Amino acid sequence: MDGTGYPRGLKGTDIPLLGRIMAVVDAYSAMILDRPYRKALTHREAVAELRGGAGTQFSPDLVELFISLLESRQEAAA
Repeated sequence: MDGTGYPRGLKGTDIPLLGRIMAVVDAYSAMILDRPYRKALTHREAVAELRGGAGTQFSPDLVELFISLLESRQEAAA
């Protein structure tokens, strides 16, 4: 989000919406799945990581929307 890791120095809403969405979703998926080099994080740990990166790595509004969608889906399944 801050433009330091994105090609062409784009930042904020100049980054295409689909790219901002994919960044959040891909990061969450990578965190909650086991990797050869580390165990998966819990949902709670992954949410904390997303929130920690909101504003620099991830779009803050999309992070909160994604988390609320995940949690409402979990509540509906319970």
